[in-house]
Amino acid sequence: MQSADNNEPLVAVSGTGSRGSGEGSTDGQSRRGGTRAALPSSMSMSMRLTETLGLLSRARAFAIEGERYVTEQKAFVKSLERRGRDAANALEYLEALEGLQAEYVDHMEKLERQVLMLVRPRDD
Repeated sequence: MQSADNNEPLVAVSGTGSRGSGEGSTDGQSRRGGTRAALPSSMSMSMRLTETLGLLSRARAFAIEGERYVTEQKAFVKSLERRGRDAANALEYLEALEGLQAEYVDHMEKLERQVLMLVRPRDD
């Protein structure tokens, strides 16, 4: 089910208990004890690793696609220059693409470091 105004899913709450009874709670906290049930550390770490690997996969795809755009724009600039055409706008666009590409690569490298931190054995 989705809300009418912003297409975000609505949460269906089962049970008819009062807000303080612990029934129908959607925020992951037990209302009876007032503490959140924590996931075991290895499960939490596994979930973070899985999520980070998914993000890393997407970041790599963006970096590969971005590199393709940069390469194509460089070829276009050279083509304009060979024909004696004004390449100023094409060069500006190339600079913008290169700036974005640097951000994509930085983000990808950050995610790679996060993965390494998640899989590195701890010295406990």
